Amino acid sequence: MKALTLVEPKKFAIIEKDIPVATGNKVVIKVKRTGICGSDIHMIWQTGYNAGTNFVIGHEFAGEIYDSGNSTIFKNGDRVVAMEIGSCLKDTCEFCGTGHENICDHVLEGGPGIGSDGGYGQYVAVREDMVRFLPDNVSFTAGAMVEPASISMHGLKLAKVNENSKVLITGCGPIGMFAAACAHALDVKEVYITETNNDRIKLVTDSGFVKKAFDAKDDQIDNKLKEVAPSGFDAVIECSGNQKASTMGLNHLKKGGEMVLIAYGNAPEINVFNFVNNEYHLSGSLFFTTKEFESVIKLMHEGKLNLESYAKEIEMTDVQTSLENFEKGTDCPIKFVIKMND
Repeated sequence: MKALTLVEPKKFAIIEKDIPVATGNKVVIKVKRTGICGSDIHMIWQTGYNAGTNFVIGHEFAGEIYDSGNSTIFKNGDRVVAMEIGSCLKDTCEFCGTGHENICDHVLEGGPGIGSDGGYGQYVAVREDMVRFLPDNVSFTAGAMVEPASISMHGLKLAKVNENSKVLITGCGPIGMFAAACAHALDVKEVYITETNNDRIKLVTDSGFVKKAFDAKDDQIDNKLKEVAPSGFDAVIECSGNQKASTMGLNHLKKGGEMVLIAYGNAPEINVFNFVNNEYHLSGSLFFTTKEFESVIKLMHEGKLNLESYAKEIEMTDVQTSLENFEKGTDCPIKFVIKMND
């Protein structure tokens, strides 16, 4: 099979590797589409993580069962999508047993694209308990976006967002855009977003996911946020990784409000006096739960969560050039999706 692997910082190469075998509790998926995650770019491609080892990254992918192995759930040809988490899922686990498998001590062990070869290869072996059916009316391209949308959904759930919440999202990259889309799918009526990129401001405005998108570069941004939320926002979802943006979000949080940090980056500047007196709640957000992953698939199946139009499909041979152009700022779609097998 063909696979993309990092040979040095900022340089991918297409190599030949053996198709994995379905052993033990694993099935082999023939990958149809793989999304390029922001972490693939910033934490791997740019740094050269695992370069020269023939390791295959990629944790946002969908495809069909190629080898069902010992599975009694899946058969060859089934359309599926997979999670990258390696959680133990044991009832006796302090975290998995209470529905917090995303912070299981084993979450990073063996997951595709993290602890084992992933979706930048044409075939990938995955534990069958981390695989879910992909409905026939959900494309493989949309399926490749289930994982990042689940990350966004987890942030919303941590922030206790409901249809009556007034929500501010800071940053309109993939996770911010998908957070807006998920909130819209959950019938949240007042969702606002801040972003510095004019193209993305227009994109999210045209999407209908938000009530208003604000230019974070605007000198009047604080006044404009106060106009729409005089008492502050019930929830702030930080998706930019930018300290100025996260600090702004915290400063516009309602008393007793929930702020969730999804993006890695610099933490907001905290005035402890105000933080304590306003009883703010600040939490990190890691991955997602299996229930949240399943809920995203369900919303896609029901036609309430439509993300496919935000993908730019590219060939395996285009990945290197696409990432170079992304870094230059000349080609910045919400999501690159690689065509792996057609």
